Amino acid sequence: MSYRMMFGTLLFFCAVCLCWGSRVLVVSPVPSRSHQQLTDSIVKTLLDAGHEVTYINRLTEMKRKRLKVITVRPEDGQELDVNDLIERHHTSHKTLELGVVLAKQVIKNEKVRELLQDNQETFDTVIAEWYYTGLLAPLAAVFECPLIWYTACDASWMTSQLMLEQTSPVYSTDLLSSEAALPPYGFRERVMRLARQVYLSGWITYMIHYVESPAYYELYQSVLQHRGLSPSQYETVLYNASLLLINSDPEIGQILPLPPNAKYVGGHHIELPSKTLPQNLQDLLDNAKHGAILFSTDSKVLPWYVKRTLLHVFSQFDQITMWETGEQLTDIPDNVYVFKQLPRLRVLNHNNTVLLITNGGTTSLLEAAYFGVPVIGIPLYQDQFVTMDLAHARRRGIKVKFSEHIAQKIKDSVNKILSNNSYHKNAKKASIYLQSTLEPQRQILHWIELVIKTGGAPQLRSPVLLQLTTLQMLNIDVLLLLFMFVWFLSKVLKVIQVHWRADVLDNKKND
Repeated sequence: MSYRMMFGTLLFFCAVCLCWGSRVLVVSPVPSRSHQQLTDSIVKTLLDAGHEVTYINRLTEMKRKRLKVITVRPEDGQELDVNDLIERHHTSHKTLELGVVLAKQVIKNEKVRELLQDNQETFDTVIAEWYYTGLLAPLAAVFECPLIWYTACDASWMTSQLMLEQTSPVYSTDLLSSEAALPPYGFRERVMRLARQVYLSGWITYMIHYVESPAYYELYQSVLQHRGLSPSQYETVLYNASLLLINSDPEIGQILPLPPNAKYVGGHHIELPSKTLPQNLQDLLDNAKHGAILFSTDSKVLPWYVKRTLLHVFSQFDQITMWETGEQLTDIPDNVYVFKQLPRLRVLNHNNTVLLITNGGTTSLLEAAYFGVPVIGIPLYQDQFVTMDLAHARRRGIKVKFSEHIAQKIKDSVNKILSNNSYHKNAKKASIYLQSTLEPQRQILHWIELVIKTGGAPQLRSPVLLQLTTLQMLNIDVLLLLFMFVWFLSKVLKVIQVHWRADVLDNKKND
């Protein structure tokens, strides 16, 4: 073959490869390192597969070829305030309001507005992180491409509703609840869950019609008209997603019936094979004859006297404790090692790591389960309570309530887990399951590319659901008809009873 033919063949294959690469818009509205880590992973997976990505985010510092980054910095330059999240958790609708605030901050950003108003910009799909609001859904309408939702938390009836799927409180709970348990639920639990679902559904309906819908026209109407498009009804745009990617797994979360276009991809941020540890950490863990405890929580919310007590508690264990915190600690015991930041996945992957103490979010539990490490969880807000309750019920961890006496509770929980081998056995079983399933990175790539190639993966969606109203989906009209029929029947029976009694009395008089 001549050099000219070889060069021509090379150009042909390059052209084909370029055609295969798609343009993807990824949006992460949450100013949180844990959330950013997850969406960074999705972006990396897409880039490694040859796709071109525009990434709207709050904190990332990624730099790669074929990557355009628009960073919408938080107004104060900080991540989400933990104390604010804790306060919002006690009034669940406040979290719904926070989702709208964060989405607005992203869409109002000057560089994002420039992107939306550039008629030359096109995308093959939009991947938007759902954080208790649908205000990012219209981005797909702007670029006339399929929408893919991504949630950093477990599946719930809230996320199922995005795909027009109704999930019963008989076997599920919302992620803003302060407690959960493995079904089946008793009568009292079912009543409480139904009441919460009705309460939050009312708030969601209010937010959609009176907060998000006006914001939709405010933020997107001019952009759509600039592109020659007419704004559709907000609910039509909101419920038009092609796919939902869930950063969880039934092994650690709720076990719910999901529609065909909702897929579990939990653990997609875990890179394999795991990288080697820095030498100082490798030596530290190798020499931990009795094992190592990884303590990685939001230490900012711990009062100083609790931290002092925790240091004293950790000093009593035979195991070493690796405490990850950005704060300065003094009078540190010999078996406690403090680090500003740790490669948590690599530490968990070490054979001598025997326990993880964390706040119990979905990502932390996925990591611990993947490497077969039991967990002590100190939930503070949002999904942490539910995920830790499920881990506790499956005997892979212990839930510890945050209080002034937390140090003693942690001590008791550590002793219980280390002295009871069942926790380690159950954690190892979860690890075997998670490590034997198809790599979530490959699943993410497969489903995203399927949506792109098929123009929205209509095969995974029921066209009937798109035509049904909420009234029809919940059978409210049928239930009302049945109620009216029963009411009418009761009246008829009452009339018959009155006439029958009258006839009986008349017969007695005649006798």
